[in-house]
Amino acid sequence: MTVNVTGRARKDISKLDKTIIHRIYKAIGKLRKEIAKFKRLKGAGKTNSLRVGDYRIIFEITGDTINILNVEHRREVYRDL
Repeated sequence: MTVNVTGRARKDISKLDKTIIHRIYKAIGKLRKEIAKFKRLKGAGKTNSLRVGDYRIIFEITGDTINILNVEHRREVYRDL
């Protein structure tokens, strides 16, 4: 699977601490290998959420591509959906 990170997600990731960034990329690697547990968001179409501590990775899977939409703290991430 290929991973496509949107501009918004890159901006969100750049604001985080280096240790959290490392954990996020590690989780994306697991997602790419299809061994990560994630959940589908209700009422948001094909949008999924992956938990990384207090942060959430919001993404969509289309065919053989994972599109990372945004990465934010859990209290903020669901407001824009």
